Amino acid sequence: MKTFTLAVAAVAAFGALAVAPAAQATSSQASTSQATSSHPATSQARTSATTSDAVSLVRPAAFEDDVATPGTHPSFASGECVTGRGYEVCFKRYGDVIWVQGSPGSAVWENWLRNSTGWHKWRTGECVNTHSGWGYCNKDFYEDSSKNALGGHGSGLRLQSCPINTGYCSPQIWIRNNA
Repeated sequence: MKTFTLAVAAVAAFGALAVAPAAQATSSQASTSQATSSHPATSQARTSATTSDAVSLVRPAAFEDDVATPGTHPSFASGECVTGRGYEVCFKRYGDVIWVQGSPGSAVWENWLRNSTGWHKWRTGECVNTHSGWGYCNKDFYEDSSKNALGGHGSGLRLQSCPINTGYCSPQIWIRNNA
């Protein structure tokens, strides 16, 4: 029970630091040192007592903790990467690959899905690079145009760089998974 409580607290703390998907943060906004929280409670907080809601939500997966595979960093558009304290993380839409530069570097992410009631946090995780240079974690997210687990269309990613053992994370960027 203690482990579950800590995991829920960690996910809740990460969500509280995030910029709402509707804000559509740009790379210029990501350079500011403040993040805002304007998103309502997420689907993870729903219980069986809410199954009579208009939308029945499937339970999302547990926190995903991945170790990066060494790789060579491909080119990206500027809006798909965020840098913090010399560490860079990027998201490659085609193939759903999260890239992390530096060791020990970490990409902390949240996958959000949209349905008729709005955006809902679906999956969360971290991709940790313990190699020098670049590493990647290959994920499988819903595409923006495909029907998702919540019965709607829309998929996006909040992404930030969190160098290990620094107590610092970069501001988040918001990326629609529209590959």
